[in-house]
Amino acid sequence: MRGFPSYQQGLALLLGLVGGLVLFDRNAINFLSPFIVAELKLNNAELGVASSVVALTWASAGYLVGRWSDRAGRRKPYYVAAIIAFSLCSMASGLAGGFLGLILTRLAMGAAEGPTPILGIAMIMRASAPSRRGLNMGILSVTGVLLGGALAPLVLVSLATHLGWRAAFFVTGIPGLLAALAVAKFVREAPEVDTAETSARPRDKRYGFDVLRVRNVWLCGVISSLLVAGNTVAIVFTPVFLVGPRHLTPTDMGIVMSSFGFASMAGALILPAVSDRLGRKPILLGFATFTAASLCSLYWAGTTAALAATMAAAGFGAFLPILSIGVIPGESVADRDRGTALGLAMGAAEIIGGFAAPALAGLAADRLGQSILPAIAAGCCLAGGLLSLALNESAPQWIRSAPRIAAPALVPSE
Repeated sequence: MRGFPSYQQGLALLLGLVGGLVLFDRNAINFLSPFIVAELKLNNAELGVASSVVALTWASAGYLVGRWSDRAGRRKPYYVAAIIAFSLCSMASGLAGGFLGLILTRLAMGAAEGPTPILGIAMIMRASAPSRRGLNMGILSVTGVLLGGALAPLVLVSLATHLGWRAAFFVTGIPGLLAALAVAKFVREAPEVDTAETSARPRDKRYGFDVLRVRNVWLCGVISSLLVAGNTVAIVFTPVFLVGPRHLTPTDMGIVMSSFGFASMAGALILPAVSDRLGRKPILLGFATFTAASLCSLYWAGTTAALAATMAAAGFGAFLPILSIGVIPGESVADRDRGTALGLAMGAAEIIGGFAAPALAGLAADRLGQSILPAIAAGCCLAGGLLSLALNESAPQWIRSAPRIAAPALVPSE
């Protein structure tokens, strides 16, 4: 890490690699869905549940561990433990013998992986200068997208084609353990920074949902739920939409989905960095609308190349939720409440957008046909973008001082 020009960027890169392994593992079922559906005889609703059920344990574990880390004033020990846990669980999905086994292994994986993004974001926010939060979050995101989004479809589909889909689930175990060693050795636990108001407030187990009194926190939970719903429905069901109604081969489908991943990588770096200068709200509104329009274009794109270009346009805004899950709620509370705020925003996004939305979209597809799926994804993205108009701008250069929780609003009654 000392070889990097900036420790902040080196930290973002390392934690981004961890995030990429998490995404690689979590999204494997989506990219391998044509193979899994064929062997396990799943319908659209079962595929949606199998992909999204991970969000339940992901959300609960993320909130609880984020809350514990707030009370302890430390993130790193929890982060290392979470990396080791998800690495040991990463191969379980490949052992599933049926729908029930797949559900159980996905639940276990969610409990292990859920805390990693919250703790990683909190560590980056604590270590970053206010004017570089978006940039550092972009570095973290783009590294994760490169591994978990852009490379995952190519690697996983290739492995499944040559070795079977079960072998593809065994990829992330050893790299995850190596990443845990790297974090333990190189990451420094930054000191907690409190304002005058929050430093007087004792750590108390009664604090938790009080952060929902901050407008941006609960509003970001709603916005994130919609944006994550749109992205999750697109990621889960676009492969079967392309192989089904659009009649692509699995290889061509992998190419199209890979274009989505590579464009996501560019957007994950550019959009948070640009939001440092232009503000968080304009970026959320503009690119959520752009993503919705791009997803609707899947109905008219003709060739594989056109479909790849359409998915690339949609993918550019795929990581907008990093603003509503991480940056905005993280800037809207004090450091010692950050894990809780991030856990609540991400928990809402996971349960509603990550779990409920794909299951409901799968049911809709079973009744109305798979052609309804891009419209569902686009509608969720557009609604999330429009709702961002109600946010209070949190970018430091657009306000006089970084926003903070007012102490009287969070002091519990005796």
